[in-house]
Amino acid sequence: MTEDDAKRAREAGMARAEEVKGLVQTERQRQAERIEARLAQRRNNLRKREAAVVQGHQWVEARVELDQERERLQANPVSKTKNKQLLKELHKVNNIIASLQQGGPGSPPQSRLGAVSPPRSPLPAARLVDIDDDLEGSEEEV
Repeated sequence: MTEDDAKRAREAGMARAEEVKGLVQTERQRQAERIEARLAQRRNNLRKREAAVVQGHQWVEARVELDQERERLQANPVSKTKNKQLLKELHKVNNIIASLQQGGPGSPPQSRLGAVSPPRSPLPAARLVDIDDDLEGSEEEV
């Protein structure tokens, strides 16, 4: 083997090494892109799962609140509620209905034309007579 052959072999080896180096680099880049794509997909799946869990918790909380409200309403039926409390709730409902009919949500009650004020009780606010107790002859102070 002559010096020229050795030189050519060395140059061919270096060229082959550069070629292999380029192939290794492109393979590394391809693998890195695949890994990043998988990580991005995992992140998206995790976000979706977290959103589903949060929504599930919100639904559970809403169900619990509804159950508590039902229990509260069943524990305190309308027949046992005092007149003053019933009138307050009636006024609230009338105000809500009036606001929905007149101006919609967000408009102040004073600015609506023809807004109906809730009816006032003919009885003084300090003393209301419970209908059931009136039959028995006793009055209940509120």
